Amino acid sequence: MCRSKMIYSQSTIIISLLACILIINILSCFSVFRLEQKFEADELIDIYNPNALKDLRAKYNLKADKYSLELSQVARGADHKRFFGKVKLEAFCAIKERIGDIDDGGKYVCNPRAVRKDNCT
Repeated sequence: MCRSKMIYSQSTIIISLLACILIINILSCFSVFRLEQKFEADELIDIYNPNALKDLRAKYNLKADKYSLELSQVARGADHKRFFGKVKLEAFCAIKERIGDIDDGGKYVCNPRAVRKDNCT
């Protein structure tokens, strides 16, 4: 009789641990999903549609003054989270490359091969 209680308690512990692991995994999945949604771009741009960038530019030109004012207000503060939340996509480049070495603070440049000068850095 004592042995059956021991088996019952061991199986209860195992089931409880598995249930806890399942709950932790479900909560982790929801957290990752929320983070993915938070860091996705506001709008997806179809780079193969020639009018997509023109439409996006026209849309943001209508609100440019408002965005500039909001950005200048949050830039003066110390709340970096609000600042980076207000920064909008300013340009899109399909051929973005990093130039410079790792230790010299290299920069990203849009299509550096389009520059037609020799010895140009």
